[in-house]
Amino acid sequence: MRRFLLCSVFLLMVVFPAVSGEKYASVLRDDETFTMQSLEKGVLTVTRTVIVYSKKGLDAAAFIEYTSKNDVLSSFSGVMQLPSGQQVKIGKKDLTTVSIASGIADDGFMTAYMPSPPSYPVTVTYEYTIQQKGGFVVFPVYCPVTTGNTDLRGGRFTLSVPPGTVIRSYEFGPAGKKTVEQGAKSDIYSWSFSACDGYVEESFMPSVLGLVPVIYSSPDEFVFDGFPGRQDSWEAIAEWQQDLLQSDPGLPVSAKEKAHSLTDNIPDKLGKIRAIYKYLREKTRYVSIQLGIGGFKPFPAETVDRTGFGDCKALSNYMRLMLSELGIESWYTALSTESEDFLPGYPSMGQTDHVILTVPLKETSDTLFIECTNPSVPLGYRHESIAGHELLLIRPEGGETIRARSYPDSLCKSVTVTSVKLSEDGSAHLDVSQKHSGRNVESWIGFDALSKETKRALITRGLNAQPQNLTPARIKDNYDTYDGREWFPECEVGYGFDILTYGQWNGSRMMLAGNPFSKRMDAQRSERVNPLVFKSGTTVIDEVVIDIPEGLEVESLPSSVALDELWGSFRSNASYSGSKIVIRQEVILKPCTLPAEQYDLFRDFVRSMNRSYSSRIVLRKAE
Repeated sequence: MRRFLLCSVFLLMVVFPAVSGEKYASVLRDDETFTMQSLEKGVLTVTRTVIVYSKKGLDAAAFIEYTSKNDVLSSFSGVMQLPSGQQVKIGKKDLTTVSIASGIADDGFMTAYMPSPPSYPVTVTYEYTIQQKGGFVVFPVYCPVTTGNTDLRGGRFTLSVPPGTVIRSYEFGPAGKKTVEQGAKSDIYSWSFSACDGYVEESFMPSVLGLVPVIYSSPDEFVFDGFPGRQDSWEAIAEWQQDLLQSDPGLPVSAKEKAHSLTDNIPDKLGKIRAIYKYLREKTRYVSIQLGIGGFKPFPAETVDRTGFGDCKALSNYMRLMLSELGIESWYTALSTESEDFLPGYPSMGQTDHVILTVPLKETSDTLFIECTNPSVPLGYRHESIAGHELLLIRPEGGETIRARSYPDSLCKSVTVTSVKLSEDGSAHLDVSQKHSGRNVESWIGFDALSKETKRALITRGLNAQPQNLTPARIKDNYDTYDGREWFPECEVGYGFDILTYGQWNGSRMMLAGNPFSKRMDAQRSERVNPLVFKSGTTVIDEVVIDIPEGLEVESLPSSVALDELWGSFRSNASYSGSKIVIRQEVILKPCTLPAEQYDLFRDFVRSMNRSYSSRIVLRKAE
């Protein structure tokens, strides 16, 4: 699994990158052939030419390949043609190879080259081959366009397999011309593309998979590192994965004894699970193992117990075996963190990139989804890379695909109440109380383990001033209280600080911010190219209470605002009573897809909202 990252609570704080006036920064031609020589050997041959018109398109001309002991870059040559006509040869000596091993696996490498031309346009051509041995579960994915503002002027993918080999394929994006030739020595499948527009990178855009050519292909029958299997159904894939799990010798005696010492005095199943999960949090650390059979088979539970390290597969299997020792059934579970859905009609091992543990709680008609990679994640919390995703359960009696439950958008909320004690000189003391729920707690998971500097940056994020005398954040949560299907995570955060210039005098008037925290949302000025896609919704509420000092009175307050559109709504109201000003602002974003042609409406919504968030209050000396 990719590292469980801290994500922004405020989904509004997003930058929409501007789109270049140039239609394309680079164009390319790509010809790739994979020859399956046997179930355990194959060779990939690639010829790729990229014309780069500006520095913006240089990434398209980068050479990057991942290799291992079973995938070897056997030949490589390249040439860069400069605007002057001069040709610069590129050889293996010009490539940089670095290990991507994490200490347990030592056979992973990345080999790369980045051209650095003195001027543009420049043409870069690569020709290379990669020898594969030890078998393969999927054939190389054909995806010639991997960067934005790149046009495909010609592409071809050829797959040559022994006669009678049954393969499956799945195509995304623009349709190419597909041909199949069956011969005495090989069956040849070919996809060709004469020309395909590239894509423009924009925030909240649709998946690139639907915009450019992508071809997935795989054999129904395979051998990988000596382990034969089939993938003509998810059940067959689960059976192969189960065989890998059963080859593990199991827990050492000391780990079994530890499992019992932690739980024998705990009467209920959920309590035992919680104790083992807590032990996992204290004992283990995550490392990534994704090459060779280590990409599918967890290394032994004994290794996890001895070293304290493991990847998602090893840590999930370790906890599975600990629970099994206690008589608690659990299922090793594979999924994709990138895509919510498995490709219809195309079962393949190549679609999964993460493993969790699933525990059926039959007593409460519940299913517990456990993230073993980062045990600081609350037990039972389905984070954004799990919730709503299709899962493959690996069970002794066979595989099954299910879908992890999503949290209702109505539960994903952040509420911030800021109390401002304003002084006559413009300084102020602020007390902040925040409540987050659902997906919006993710920034605060593992808060106590963060460095002092990171904590400070998190709690002052978006503040439009330099805080002084910041008090330590007080965290209260329900992370250890999972009690069934209706549970969802909540946390409360409280802290305080001073601002020396919250209000600024201008003659006899003081100007001050209505909301000290920025919620500005930037919308690109250029024309929108892609539809605007919001996959999930959230609610963000701010209430600011400003206590003004005696001798000052309100001259003007921000105007009320009410906006309602397909993608969401915004409300802002300000009131004044006695010595207190109260400003309440609420934005609700909804899941939707907005056509690019309607982007101007969205931009107007954003501008109106931004003006309201940045509005000012004017005070004056009382007469």
